[in-house]
Formats: sequence, C-alpha cells, structure tokens
Amino acid sequence: MRQLRLSVSVLMTALVFVCSASAFDGLDREISRPNGPNERFEITEARVGDTQIEFSKTFRLERNWLKDLTVSFRNKMSKTIVSFNVEILFPETRAGGRVIAHDIECATPLSAALKGDRTTTIPVNEVVSLKVDENEFAKLKAVVERRQPLDSLTKAEIRVTFIYFADETAFDGTALVRDPENATGFIYAPRTMPVNPPPGFPPPSYVIKARKRRGAWLDSPDWRSPVSLETLVSESKLIAIGHIQKNISTSKQEWPWMTTDYQVKIQQVIKGDAPTDPVITVLMPGGMITDSDGVLFSAVTPPVTMMMNQRYYIIFLKPSEWSPTGYSPVRGSQGIFEIPQNGNPRVISYAKIPPSEGEELAGFLETIRGLTRKQ
Repeated sequence: MRQLRLSVSVLMTALVFVCSASAFDGLDREISRPNGPNERFEITEARVGDTQIEFSKTFRLERNWLKDLTVSFRNKMSKTIVSFNVEILFPETRAGGRVIAHDIECATPLSAALKGDRTTTIPVNEVVSLKVDENEFAKLKAVVERRQPLDSLTKAEIRVTFIYFADETAFDGTALVRDPENATGFIYAPRTMPVNPPPGFPPPSYVIKARKRRGAWLDSPDWRSPVSLETLVSESKLIAIGHIQKNISTSKQEWPWMTTDYQVKIQQVIKGDAPTDPVITVLMPGGMITDSDGVLFSAVTPPVTMMMNQRYYIIFLKPSEWSPTGYSPVRGSQGIFEIPQNGNPRVISYAKIPPSEGEELAGFLETIRGLTRKQ
C-alpha cells in the first residue's frame, strides 16, 4: 500500500510538471536592449538557435527559449576591450521582489584580465559573440527557477554592465581606474566624483570590488531637449527659491531607478501656493546606495546636473512621479538655477554641462514673474 501511494504521488508530480510545462507552450517571447549612453557596443546579430530575432519584437519559441541565445557585439569604443559583463534581466520577476538577473562574463574572465591575461581581446570595430550554451543555460535556469519556472517568463533584457580595457581602465556607467591599494578593485577616475556627494556616497578611495557593483545610466528625452524659459514656467506647479539642507539616495521599486532626495527649505515662492511645510522633498533621478548584501548600486544621469548641499537655487518644480508628496525639477536640471553666494550677481543655469552663467538675479526673477502673470 505504501509503495502504491508513493507511485501515485510520483505520477501526480509528473502530471503537474507536464501540465504546467505545456501551459507555457506557444507564448510570445521578447528580448529587448535598453538604450542609453552606456551601451558601448553595436549588436550586429541576435538569434536563438536558428531563429533570428529583432530586439523588442515578439517571437515564438517553446520550452528552454533562451538556450543557445547568441548575441554578437561590435566594439564601438576607441580602445581595446579585454573583458566585459553582460546581464540578462527578467523584468517580469520584479513582482516577487528584487528583479532576477544573470551575469555572464565575456572575452577574458575579469579575474584573469586583472592579472595581465590578454588571451581574448576585442580591438576597435571587432566583433565578439556571446552564446548561452548548455552549461551557461543551466546556470541561468537555476538562478531563475529559485523563484519561478523560466518558461513562464516571456521577456528578457540584455545589458552591458561592466567593461575592462587593455589600458587597465574600466567603465560601468562611470569612468574607473585600478585601485593601487587593491589588486581586484577599482576607484573612480579623476573628475568623476560629484563635487558635493550625498551622504553614503563612497569617497574617492572607495574600493569597487569586481563583480560586486551594478551600474546603469538613466536618461530621458525630456532631460536633453532644450526648452525655453516660457516652457519651464508653464510646466511648473511651483517655482521657488530654496536652500538645500541635505540629501540622500533612495532606491525605487524597479532597478535601475533610484533618486537623490533633497530636503529643501523654501525661502520665497514665485509661482504657485506656498507648501504647508516650508521644508519640501525634491527628488532627482540618479544616486548610489549599498544594499544589504553589500552590492553597490549606482545610477548615473549624464544630462542632469545634481544640486549641492547648503546652496541656494531657483527651482521650477512639478509633482514628482517617484513620490506622492514630493516634487521634481521640470525637464531634468533645466529647471534649476543656482544663486551664487560669492557676490556674483548672475544666476547659474544647470541646463548645460557644465553649468553656465545666465542673467542677473533681479532681472531673471522679474522675467519669471512677468511670464507667470501672462498665464
């Protein structure tokens, strides 16, 4: 009787597996490649087995749909690449917690490259192919199926997250150089550290250990497309002079989105209703945090210039998409104008990188008020 019950149990388990596997047959799949300045490669070809695929367009495959995925990359940079890291990320898994991602080292393994190994290099304009072979697929599947069946997922994203060059520099969204005090670490390259980093931002000597850092670029056409002062005024719910008291980086639900959250004390309201609390939260895209596992997450925003603590700004604000009670500058940093405290009468526009000198403060404020009255 016990043997009969065991046989029935095994049979039921097999039936459940077959039924659940068949439920995933015939699904439309999609592989995308997020655009951004950190994409230093041109992808010349992508296929799964013999099936040619186009990014962000659906295709139909049955089980084990990422097995034998092959992606060919062309080096678009100006120097030879020795090692790079590719992340295959599954956005549908974010509902269960942290988004599941699988990392694959390409070309020379980084640990060997850091010791001088140049067995595989990718010269400028040369092409290298990444293939999810049977061994790599087994690793990927094991990572995903700790939470759910791989075949139940229909979307995947491919990101290049780390590049190591033959000249011993690196790039992960930020320029890096070898750490002279740590054989397996990197530090920020000169002039890449923010002038006034938020609390918790690593000092210049911070060691970024290999394989323990995830970097990304955040970008938006709204941040890059220049707009007039009239547009800034019309799109603002609140225009105010504020004093930056402090800031801290916070992560959002979906990686790589994180923000730097500024506590801003309102000194004067130029447009809109004065907030009940004179200290408001202004959220800007980008930042850096370390999670509970010790992994350093950084999100860099190339077209956005961040504000600095203890400085005064005229800020054009709108309700923030990242907080129900906070604000964000209009059009990235285009809606930010610093008021110098060194006797300079001209405001400093953050619309360009580096920030540039603009109108005299008194005239600039009067122009804003005049545009506000016309609305």
